[in-house]
Amino acid sequence: MDLKKFSILAFIIVALGAIIIGFNSQNYKDTNLDIISLQDWNFNNNGNGLTFEMVPIGSKEALEQRTELKNSQMSSYEMGLRTNDAISYNAVENTAVSKTSMDSAVGTGESADSSRYSETNVQVKGVDEADIVKTDGKNIYYSPNSYYGKTYMIDALPPETAKLIGEIGKSGELYLQDDNLLIIEYDKISCYNVEDIKNPSLSWTKNLNDTRYIDSRIIDGKLYMIFSERYNYPIVYRNYKLEYSNMYYPVLPPIVDYNDETNYIITKMDANTGDIEKSISVAGTYDSTAYFSEDNLYFTYYITPDYSKAMIQYILDSGDIYFPVEITDKISRVYRNEDFGNYAKYIEITSTIEEYYNSLPSEEAYDLRDKFNKNFDKYMSEQWDEIESTGIIKVKLDDLSVASGSVNGKLLNKYSMDEYDGNLRIATTKTGYWASETKSSNSVYVLDITNIDNDDNKIKVIGELNDLGIDERIYGARFDGERLYLITYKDIDPFMVIDLSNPQKPTLLGDLKIPGYSTYLHPLEKDIVLGIGKDEYNDVKLSIFDVSDVENPTELSSYSIAGQKWSTALYEPHAFLWDDKNRVVVLPSGDSAYILKIAESSDDYKITMKKQDKHEFSVSRSLYINDYLFTFSYDEIHIISQETWDVVKKIRLPDDRIKIYDEDSEDQTTSTVEIYDNDDIIIDNDTETVVKPEKEISVETTFEKISLSVNDTYEIELEENLSTGYSWEYNYTKNDGVVKIITDNYFAPETELIGASGTHKWKLNALKTGNATIEFEYLRTWEEGSTTQKIVYEFEVK
Repeated sequence: MDLKKFSILAFIIVALGAIIIGFNSQNYKDTNLDIISLQDWNFNNNGNGLTFEMVPIGSKEALEQRTELKNSQMSSYEMGLRTNDAISYNAVENTAVSKTSMDSAVGTGESADSSRYSETNVQVKGVDEADIVKTDGKNIYYSPNSYYGKTYMIDALPPETAKLIGEIGKSGELYLQDDNLLIIEYDKISCYNVEDIKNPSLSWTKNLNDTRYIDSRIIDGKLYMIFSERYNYPIVYRNYKLEYSNMYYPVLPPIVDYNDETNYIITKMDANTGDIEKSISVAGTYDSTAYFSEDNLYFTYYITPDYSKAMIQYILDSGDIYFPVEITDKISRVYRNEDFGNYAKYIEITSTIEEYYNSLPSEEAYDLRDKFNKNFDKYMSEQWDEIESTGIIKVKLDDLSVASGSVNGKLLNKYSMDEYDGNLRIATTKTGYWASETKSSNSVYVLDITNIDNDDNKIKVIGELNDLGIDERIYGARFDGERLYLITYKDIDPFMVIDLSNPQKPTLLGDLKIPGYSTYLHPLEKDIVLGIGKDEYNDVKLSIFDVSDVENPTELSSYSIAGQKWSTALYEPHAFLWDDKNRVVVLPSGDSAYILKIAESSDDYKITMKKQDKHEFSVSRSLYINDYLFTFSYDEIHIISQETWDVVKKIRLPDDRIKIYDEDSEDQTTSTVEIYDNDDIIIDNDTETVVKPEKEISVETTFEKISLSVNDTYEIELEENLSTGYSWEYNYTKNDGVVKIITDNYFAPETELIGASGTHKWKLNALKTGNATIEFEYLRTWEEGSTTQKIVYEFEVK
């Protein structure tokens, strides 16, 4: 048998095995071993996607059934029988798009000491998002090194004499709520009172235990946090178990795998006190996305059938086309026989099919397999638009109650969702069946979130628009009131204008096809939209779209930044800055902040470059206070006058690669804060640099005295956590051939907990009489001065 023929046979046999092991176990809600045809895969009544229901586990018994289900599916993976890996859809990173009204993206604030200042570019007005830089128009708080550095405090006014005030020895994503600065680290949340920036005080702190921070929002003083936890039950969060009634899991059609890989814990907290009001958990996948409106949180759950289950179901439905009746009858009997265990069924069915193929002449067997594969692909292609679905989970922020529904296709990211006037609007891409020539297409759905059936908490689709951008996929979307601006792309960029004024009947009003594409759309004024994307040469491009004639949108002007292939603003909306008063856009790209001005309508919205502000390292953010721009990179802050476009001040940040503060526990009232003295600051040519004396870091040193005889062996065993970047390194500080290390091995932790410590073991031989000293240091090899512990072994060999 040649390799190609053997591969096809092996694939079918493996598919059968995967199904036999996993298929029966999924009917625990309503066990039914009758054959389910492909056309009856539990589609929604309105035809929009496979059925999806998110329900509370409710009881210990249901929890045990759920655990058994996951374990039974895991056995398929462990046996190497999983075959749907051939279906691969690459997720696109957070494409920057925005929400509803034109003033919702980049906020403008006012303070007593400054007339205006920029706020974080958020998706929904009134729903604050965490970012690495925040300002109140007087002071700036900047955390340049994500979760492993410091947060710097800057006195921003007047700009020409702006200066660093001090630093907090924590870093992460920031919120600034009145006088409270929240710092969200990877394992902790801390709140500082910064009413007096020169004397910040720690108000409260919460450890995140074994969870991982995913996302958050602040709405009306309430902090909504999303954490992920490895798929595990019961869920223990902050030392108490979630009630079964607050633990939600999906109920899916039998043909679909339960592919949830993690639990998302949603917590509602008081941002001022840190008090937790309520928590729930929702099972999801690693690519689940979350969108917040002012009243609700929406989660997505991508659903596709298990490829191997679909194939075995096809064999059960259509096997008489390929196999004689005695073969199909035997397969059906084996499949329905409850006396057989899963593995026994697998052995029997695969043996039956293999025996049949072996009984055929080789050419006839090859033709039969080819016919089977082509017919199955055609069958799946005809169904795929209805099969590929996304489950929608609605969490009401008031009480964290849950409802659910589904739509066809897959969402690009959270900006493909928008809540407006009692409806949820969603844009999706139907990717097309991977093994056929089925073309992708895009759709818009409107779901009614106010009239939800109290019996099943189901969200219904009330309107839809299909077949947009055939053979293309969504690159960006911007909901703006009763309109949706949609970007799809393959070879050219269709910019679409969609009318959503009638929720039951979304309508495509017009489109514009131009080279390149946009990923971020920002309404500048009525009927004028700014697009950030790439041109046909892959350079970063700005476009001005006129949508006053909705049936014929036009590109009024454009500007490409020659040679620049990337900007963080393409996929991170927080990196985009629009100063409406001065009509200035700031885009970070590499080591520069590109500052561009957009003319008024009288000058046809012409785009001109005003300045390329170059830093030593990558620029990440920008903001404005009054008529001054502040641009931020890893180690610098530049302040630029919008009158002269000159840099009036540079602030160089201290090296924050080494964190030298003690960890504080939850009951501490002191904070890891350092305020700079005048002696710490050097000013040279309008560049301010903080130069602090080196701090001595105490290193714990332990001495061990060991006596050995010649030819003895000795084993050293030390705990080591490679996930922190630290490892043990050793040096012979005195030896002369007395001892020699003969084995050096690291053993991974036995637990699956992320960040757990392993064990490092060394074995040495005593070679001759004398004295020897070996010094072990626990350090990060790339960081000078990072040693935290030393152990000195002093050997005497007799």
